[in-house]
Amino acid sequence: QATIPGYELDQTPQSFEVVLGQTETIELSFENERTPGSVELMKVNPDGEALEGAIFRLEDAEGNELEIGLTTDEAGLIRVENLLPGDYHFIETQAPSGYILDETPLEFTIDFNQSETIELVVENTPDIPDIPDIPDERLPQTGYLDLLVYKLTGLFLLSSAVSYLLYSKSKKRNTGN
Repeated sequence: QATIPGYELDQTPQSFEVVLGQTETIELSFENERTPGSVELMKVNPDGEALEGAIFRLEDAEGNELEIGLTTDEAGLIRVENLLPGDYHFIETQAPSGYILDETPLEFTIDFNQSETIELVVENTPDIPDIPDIPDERLPQTGYLDLLVYKLTGLFLLSSAVSYLLYSKSKKRNTGN
């Protein structure tokens, strides 16, 4: 019992009866299902780390919804099995928290007699809020004034110490100590 590659073996018994003296040929028809394939989608951030919580729908080439609510797990994965040979695409319907939704269809094809799982890796872009463009001359110069104060204070302390040392030396010479 075997079938040709790319088709599933149907082991369902088919009944027929041959009658004594029968002259007509009995015709039997069997249809084997094509071997299904599988796909695995992995959602990652720009650093390649897995993203949990991205939600997708799976459609065939004509746009018919086959599955909805497919959600990436803690490893960032969605796995769909038992797909007949043909063209398909995933569409993201909800991005993980903190990331931008990307509704670009992720197309893939299950080939006839495909034994390997198709692996798709998709990167999400972080949702960074827009920061208005402010010219530099309008921005406060934080830290600059503090640094200047520290330098001037240091210079003052150093000059005071040098003056004190010179004063004490000259006083010792004058007093003879």
